[in-house]
Amino acid sequence: MWFEIIKKPYVINAEILNPKEIEDSPQPVRWKFNKLFQGSQGKTPNLKPIHSYEDSTLHWTPRLNEALCYAFFGSFVVPTEKSSYKDEDKPTIKQALKTEQDFQLRMDEGYAEYQQGDRDNWMFINNKKNITPRGVELPVDYDYRMPNTPKYKYLPDSKVEELGKELLQRMKDNSLTSKDKENLKNSAGILEKEMENAIKHLGMMLSKYFGGQ
Repeated sequence: MWFEIIKKPYVINAEILNPKEIEDSPQPVRWKFNKLFQGSQGKTPNLKPIHSYEDSTLHWTPRLNEALCYAFFGSFVVPTEKSSYKDEDKPTIKQALKTEQDFQLRMDEGYAEYQQGDRDNWMFINNKKNITPRGVELPVDYDYRMPNTPKYKYLPDSKVEELGKELLQRMKDNSLTSKDKENLKNSAGILEKEMENAIKHLGMMLSKYFGGQ
Protein backbone atom coordinates (compact mmCIF):
# COMPACT_ATOMS: atom_id res chain seq x y z
CA MET A 1 0.00 0.00 0.00
CA TRP A 2 1.07 3.59 -0.62
CA PHE A 3 1.30 4.38 3.12
CA GLU A 4 3.78 1.52 3.53
CA ILE A 5 6.06 3.03 0.88
CA ILE A 6 6.18 6.56 2.28
CA LYS A 7 8.81 6.76 5.01
CA LYS A 8 10.06 9.67 7.09
CA PRO A 9 13.50 11.08 6.32
CA TYR A 10 16.66 11.67 8.24
CA VAL A 11 16.79 15.33 9.28
CA ILE A 12 20.10 17.18 9.73
CA ASN A 13 19.74 20.44 11.66
CA ALA A 14 22.13 23.37 11.72
CA GLU A 15 22.44 27.11 12.03
CA ILE A 16 24.11 28.88 9.14
CA LEU A 17 25.13 32.45 8.51
CA ASN A 18 24.36 34.00 5.12
CA PRO A 19 27.66 35.45 3.76
CA LYS A 20 25.68 38.43 2.39
CA GLU A 21 24.19 39.13 5.81
CA ILE A 22 27.26 38.62 7.98
CA GLU A 23 26.05 41.00 10.69
CA ASP A 24 22.83 39.06 11.27
CA SER A 25 22.34 36.12 13.60
CA PRO A 26 22.69 32.56 12.26
CA GLN A 27 19.44 31.10 10.98
CA PRO A 28 18.19 27.56 11.67
CA VAL A 29 18.01 25.29 8.61
CA ARG A 30 17.34 21.61 8.01
CA TRP A 31 18.04 19.08 5.30
CA LYS A 32 16.12 15.85 4.74
CA PHE A 33 17.50 12.62 3.30
CA ASN A 34 16.09 9.15 2.78
CA LYS A 35 19.55 7.59 2.85
CA LEU A 36 22.67 8.21 4.91
CA PHE A 37 25.98 6.32 4.86
CA GLN A 38 28.89 5.71 7.19
CA GLY A 39 32.31 4.38 6.26
CA SER A 40 34.55 2.63 8.77
CA GLN A 41 36.81 -0.39 9.18
CA GLY A 42 35.76 -3.66 10.79
CA LYS A 43 32.56 -4.69 12.56
CA THR A 44 31.68 -6.50 15.76
CA PRO A 45 30.23 -9.98 15.10
CA ASN A 46 26.86 -10.90 16.63
CA LEU A 47 26.26 -7.39 17.94
CA LYS A 48 22.77 -7.04 19.40
CA PRO A 49 20.60 -4.25 17.92
CA ILE A 50 20.42 -2.51 21.28
CA HIS A 51 24.21 -2.19 21.19
CA SER A 52 24.48 -1.07 17.55
CA TYR A 53 25.96 2.25 18.66
CA GLU A 54 29.15 0.42 19.63
CA ASP A 55 30.03 -0.04 15.95
CA SER A 56 29.03 3.47 14.90
CA THR A 57 31.48 6.32 14.33
CA LEU A 58 28.50 8.62 15.11
CA HIS A 59 29.03 10.43 11.79
CA TRP A 60 26.81 10.05 8.69
CA THR A 61 26.97 11.45 5.17
CA PRO A 62 24.46 11.56 2.30
CA ARG A 63 27.35 10.84 -0.09
CA LEU A 64 28.00 7.14 -0.67
CA ASN A 65 31.42 7.78 -2.22
CA GLU A 66 32.45 9.95 0.72
CA ALA A 67 31.61 7.06 3.05
CA LEU A 68 33.71 4.90 0.72
CA CYS A 69 36.72 7.17 1.30
CA TYR A 70 36.28 6.97 5.06
CA ALA A 71 36.09 3.18 4.77
CA PHE A 72 39.33 2.77 2.80
CA PHE A 73 41.40 5.68 4.12
CA GLY A 74 40.05 6.59 7.55
CA SER A 75 39.44 10.04 8.97
CA PHE A 76 41.76 13.04 8.82
CA VAL A 77 41.15 14.65 12.20
CA VAL A 78 43.86 17.19 12.98
CA PRO A 79 44.91 19.53 10.12
CA THR A 80 48.54 19.64 11.29
CA GLU A 81 48.93 15.88 10.91
CA LYS A 82 49.54 13.86 7.77
CA SER A 83 46.78 12.52 5.56
CA SER A 84 45.05 9.37 6.74
CA TYR A 85 46.03 5.99 5.32
CA LYS A 86 44.32 3.83 7.90
CA ASP A 87 44.53 0.04 7.82
CA GLU A 88 43.00 -1.49 10.95
CA ASP A 89 40.41 -3.86 9.49
CA LYS A 90 38.24 -4.58 6.46
CA PRO A 91 36.55 -1.50 4.96
CA THR A 92 32.80 -1.45 5.56
CA ILE A 93 29.93 0.88 4.68
CA LYS A 94 26.75 1.17 6.70
CA GLN A 95 23.47 2.43 5.25
CA ALA A 96 20.86 3.86 7.59
CA LEU A 97 17.55 2.07 7.14
CA LYS A 98 14.25 3.76 6.31
CA THR A 99 12.46 5.17 9.33
CA GLU A 100 8.87 5.29 10.48
CA GLN A 101 9.44 8.71 12.07
CA ASP A 102 11.75 11.64 11.41
CA PHE A 103 15.22 10.90 12.75
CA GLN A 104 17.08 13.97 14.00
CA LEU A 105 20.83 14.58 13.73
CA ARG A 106 22.94 17.67 14.21
CA MET A 107 25.29 19.14 11.65
CA ASP A 108 28.93 18.02 11.87
CA GLU A 109 30.89 21.13 12.85
CA GLY A 110 34.04 19.58 11.41
CA TYR A 111 32.89 20.85 8.00
CA ALA A 112 32.27 24.43 9.17
CA GLU A 113 33.80 27.29 7.21
CA TYR A 114 34.79 29.18 10.38
CA GLN A 115 36.86 27.12 12.82
CA GLN A 116 38.45 29.23 15.54
CA GLY A 117 38.18 29.06 19.31
CA ASP A 118 35.92 26.49 20.95
CA ARG A 119 34.22 23.98 18.68
CA ASP A 120 30.84 25.25 19.94
CA ASN A 121 31.62 28.54 18.21
CA TRP A 122 32.49 27.08 14.82
CA MET A 123 30.22 28.56 12.19
CA PHE A 124 28.75 27.58 8.82
CA ILE A 125 28.96 30.62 6.57
CA ASN A 126 27.34 29.83 3.25
CA ASN A 127 24.04 29.45 1.44
CA LYS A 128 22.03 26.33 2.18
CA LYS A 129 22.16 25.16 -1.45
CA ASN A 130 25.97 25.24 -1.40
CA ILE A 131 26.31 23.05 1.69
CA THR A 132 26.43 19.26 1.75
CA PRO A 133 25.39 18.51 5.33
CA ARG A 134 26.89 15.66 7.31
CA GLY A 135 25.07 14.47 10.40
CA VAL A 136 26.23 13.57 13.89
CA GLU A 137 24.16 11.37 16.17
CA LEU A 138 22.40 13.08 19.07
CA PRO A 139 22.16 11.48 22.52
CA VAL A 140 19.10 9.46 23.46
CA ASP A 141 16.50 11.20 25.61
CA TYR A 142 17.12 9.10 28.70
CA ASP A 143 20.94 9.24 28.78
CA TYR A 144 23.04 12.05 27.29
CA ARG A 145 26.08 9.74 27.27
CA MET A 146 24.50 7.25 24.86
CA PRO A 147 24.20 8.13 21.16
CA ASN A 148 20.94 7.63 19.32
CA THR A 149 22.25 5.48 16.50
CA PRO A 150 19.84 4.87 13.59
CA LYS A 151 19.10 1.33 12.54
CA TYR A 152 21.44 0.34 9.74
CA LYS A 153 22.60 -2.44 7.48
CA TYR A 154 26.03 -3.15 6.02
CA LEU A 155 26.41 -2.94 2.27
CA PRO A 156 27.58 -6.27 0.81
CA ASP A 157 31.34 -6.72 0.60
CA SER A 158 30.95 -7.15 -3.15
CA LYS A 159 29.42 -3.66 -3.40
CA VAL A 160 32.18 -2.08 -1.30
CA GLU A 161 34.78 -3.83 -3.47
CA GLU A 162 33.06 -2.67 -6.66
CA LEU A 163 32.97 0.95 -5.50
CA GLY A 164 36.59 0.75 -4.36
CA LYS A 165 37.74 -0.60 -7.73
CA GLU A 166 35.82 2.11 -9.57
CA LEU A 167 37.45 4.82 -7.43
CA LEU A 168 40.90 3.27 -7.95
CA GLN A 169 40.42 3.26 -11.72
CA ARG A 170 39.40 6.92 -11.74
CA MET A 171 42.47 7.75 -9.67
CA LYS A 172 44.76 5.86 -12.06
CA ASP A 173 43.11 7.42 -15.11
CA ASN A 174 43.33 10.91 -13.63
CA SER A 175 39.57 11.20 -14.16
CA LEU A 176 38.43 12.03 -10.64
CA THR A 177 35.35 14.22 -10.48
CA SER A 178 35.27 17.39 -8.40
CA LYS A 179 33.19 15.50 -5.83
CA ASP A 180 35.75 12.66 -5.77
CA LYS A 181 38.49 15.17 -4.95
CA GLU A 182 36.32 16.83 -2.32
CA ASN A 183 35.47 13.47 -0.76
CA LEU A 184 39.14 12.47 -0.51
CA LYS A 185 40.13 15.82 0.96
CA ASN A 186 37.28 16.10 3.45
CA SER A 187 37.52 12.53 4.69
CA ALA A 188 41.19 11.58 4.73
CA GLY A 189 42.85 14.93 3.95
CA ILE A 190 44.24 13.58 0.67
CA LEU A 191 45.17 16.20 -1.92
CA GLU A 192 45.88 15.76 -5.64
CA LYS A 193 49.64 15.93 -5.07
CA GLU A 194 49.37 12.82 -2.85
CA MET A 195 47.51 10.73 -5.40
CA GLU A 196 50.39 8.30 -5.94
CA ASN A 197 50.36 7.31 -2.26
CA ALA A 198 46.57 7.16 -2.25
CA ILE A 199 46.56 4.80 -5.25
CA LYS A 200 49.06 2.49 -3.56
CA HIS A 201 47.04 2.43 -0.35
CA LEU A 202 43.71 1.80 -2.05
CA GLY A 203 45.20 -0.95 -4.21
CA MET A 204 46.75 -2.57 -1.14
CA MET A 205 43.44 -2.46 0.77
CA LEU A 206 41.54 -4.04 -2.11
CA SER A 207 44.12 -6.79 -2.45
CA LYS A 208 44.39 -7.46 1.27
CA TYR A 209 40.70 -7.54 2.17
CA PHE A 210 38.91 -8.33 -1.09
CA GLY A 211 41.41 -10.49 -2.90
CA GLY A 212 42.33 -8.32 -5.85
CA GLN A 213 42.39 -4.95 -7.55
